[in-house]
Amino acid sequence: MSLSYASKSVSLAERSRYRIERTGLAPGGKRVWSNAEDKRVVETRTQKLSVIVHLFPGRTEIAIRGRRNKLGLSRRTCKPWSTEEDKILRQNVSAMNWWQISALMPARTRAAVQGRARLLGLCGTWKSKEPKKRNIPLFDAVRQRAWEDGIGQTAF
Repeated sequence: MSLSYASKSVSLAERSRYRIERTGLAPGGKRVWSNAEDKRVVETRTQKLSVIVHLFPGRTEIAIRGRRNKLGLSRRTCKPWSTEEDKILRQNVSAMNWWQISALMPARTRAAVQGRARLLGLCGTWKSKEPKKRNIPLFDAVRQRAWEDGIGQTAF
């Protein structure tokens, strides 16, 4: 194996790194975050994004939020599901809609409740009564047998 490819890639990376440091712009044209900006993001981690946007001229709220996430300062935390929450979900999934169930769990959104129900297998996907006929006897017989045995039919 020739190492010329690797050496070209290394030299290309070094030239790119030098150009980024010199211009302050990434190859896509976006500004690179400086150490001073990172320090300011860390200092303002307890404040709301809408309040600190003016401290970063030329940066959007989305860019600041992304930088916070990259630095591990995200305010959003996903708590693990408790057995009590799972119990509430199991008891009410057949009688209530997602909005009503999420109202019983104030710390969870409708999407989180619905996702958890899918994960637990409480709400299945729509299943047809039988496979669609294609008017090809052998093909239809194979599809029918696969459907009866519960085999996926993506290839059919």
